Amino acid sequence: MTNQLFKTKFGEYSLSFKSGSPMIVFLSGADSFSTAQTFAPIIRSLPKQVGFLTIDYLFSGFSSPAKGNYNYQDSLYDIEKIISTKTTGSIIIVTHSIGGVYALELFHRLTRITAFVGIEPTTREIINNPPKTRAYIDAAKKHDAMGQDGFTQYIHKKLVLYFPSQQANLIWQTAENSEKSASKFAIQYKNFSDSFDWHSHTRLSKIPSVIFTEKYRREEYLRSEFMTDNQYSKVISLGDFHYIHWEEPIMIVEEIKEVIKNLI
Repeated sequence: MTNQLFKTKFGEYSLSFKSGSPMIVFLSGADSFSTAQTFAPIIRSLPKQVGFLTIDYLFSGFSSPAKGNYNYQDSLYDIEKIISTKTTGSIIIVTHSIGGVYALELFHRLTRITAFVGIEPTTREIINNPPKTRAYIDAAKKHDAMGQDGFTQYIHKKLVLYFPSQQANLIWQTAENSEKSASKFAIQYKNFSDSFDWHSHTRLSKIPSVIFTEKYRREEYLRSEFMTDNQYSKVISLGDFHYIHWEEPIMIVEEIKEVIKNLI
């Protein structure tokens, strides 16, 4: 594995890369963590022949802040360029949360994407018309009651719970020391929300799609743009925390292996 910086006119993206086939591209959610660090339990359990590429968005992980009037379309263009430059052959996209929206766009730009694995990827429904069932209302109230400081402490406690202490401290320090967490990353997320056309959020088609979600969101994903008619596509209810890849990395690895086997 090599760590490198990819320079663009808007800033430097931090990458972790290992050649292999198929190539698995990891994209995080709207947080300030290093993608390679928080997906490490999955990455180190992948089959040896598999390659991987992790990308830290600008304002997150080890990437630089963004320069100029940077927005979602610029970010998408840069990520497409990184993937095209660093990979050959078939690609499996593994995303968390808002990373799923990048996957939907990249699917129509990169013909080599052969499968999708999403960890609670952001749906058009959850943005435009969130379900009004009790479980969704309770989840929203719980989040709002925490406030920003409370939510930060909650994430930190979960990080310490699911990672060895030394690794958890390193992940947290990376986010804090970068000065990209909280308000800094919020700039990117606002640009994302303002510039993305959620109404034309086109769906994946044909490729295998495996989605991991908390139980109460299962039906949302079954009707979402991430569900395809491929015989290997499915929604798996797992865990009770948005960062399911922290809770159940081995289960996710097993599904990635199954996807790879079915692509051969």
